[in-house]
Amino acid sequence: MARFAGSILLDNNAIGAAVDNAVWKGLLGSYGGQLETVEMVEGEAGSYFRKLPDSAVLMQSLTKLKVHGVSDEERASLAIELEGLRMDPGEEDLWAHAHKRKDPWILCGPDKASFRAAIKLGLRDRLVSLEELLIDAGLSTKGLEDHYTKAFLNRVVSQFIMEEFKLPGA
Repeated sequence: MARFAGSILLDNNAIGAAVDNAVWKGLLGSYGGQLETVEMVEGEAGSYFRKLPDSAVLMQSLTKLKVHGVSDEERASLAIELEGLRMDPGEEDLWAHAHKRKDPWILCGPDKASFRAAIKLGLRDRLVSLEELLIDAGLSTKGLEDHYTKAFLNRVVSQFIMEEFKLPGA
């Protein structure tokens, strides 16, 4: 992937995987002011960080992210557009914030519900795997679980798109 110049929205799972694979500091350094999230995800990440030995350093690292609040109006707008799709609260707020943005942005979150949201919203092209971000930043992908890879993202999104267009009785 060519170096992306816009905002990079991160889900808690992507943040946690970057920490677990010892690339979080490098990701922050490489993408600087591009990394963003929402308050709910910041709280989820903080809960995870507090369980780790270097929690103080990790908690401080969250201040390097641009963190957005999400209004009830944004949540309601998303709920209408994604009727019936269930996501965890952090993912939901991330998409509630993202789906109406007009500036260039991509979203890194490996959950299948997030992939379905992107498809339903017509924003599939805004999805990026953690693997792609790490490669672009020149960071190691060693030890990265499958669901953080570009191959997984493409495979699952393709499967979901095929399901969307499957004809009844076919």
